[in-house]
Amino acid sequence: MKAKAFLIFLLAGFKVCAICSEGSNHRQDNHIVIKENAIVFYTLSNAEYDKLILKHPDWEQGIIECTSDFLSYAHRIAALLNNSGISTRFESIVEVWFEYANGTMEKKSFKPEELYGLAMFAKNKAPVIRSDFDANLQPMVEVISKYFELNIRF
Repeated sequence: MKAKAFLIFLLAGFKVCAICSEGSNHRQDNHIVIKENAIVFYTLSNAEYDKLILKHPDWEQGIIECTSDFLSYAHRIAALLNNSGISTRFESIVEVWFEYANGTMEKKSFKPEELYGLAMFAKNKAPVIRSDFDANLQPMVEVISKYFELNIRF
């Protein structure tokens, strides 16, 4: 129980620390809309976390450690992207909608058992959701740098 309280506290803290500009992304109930030149660092929702722990109680400590690492590195990366023109946000989400400049919407989903990931949308590129990387600084920087064609230095 203490572990779950810590995770909830950690997630809430990062949401407060990294709110993006109002025009770039917005939340609606169980999904988030992401406009061009934005990245969302996402984690499991509390409901999905609870379901996963009920199914695999022995995973709890690993989930907490992995999510904590991801959020810690994601926060550092968000700070590095501060002046890049890419808005950042932290969310626990179920569904993602990418909104193109012309107003067209595209829905993408992730698997509930994915603990964390990146929803990225660059101008003139197809939006992507990635969760196939380690929750460490270097792999995360590589994924983001490659997609946005940036040279992120840390």
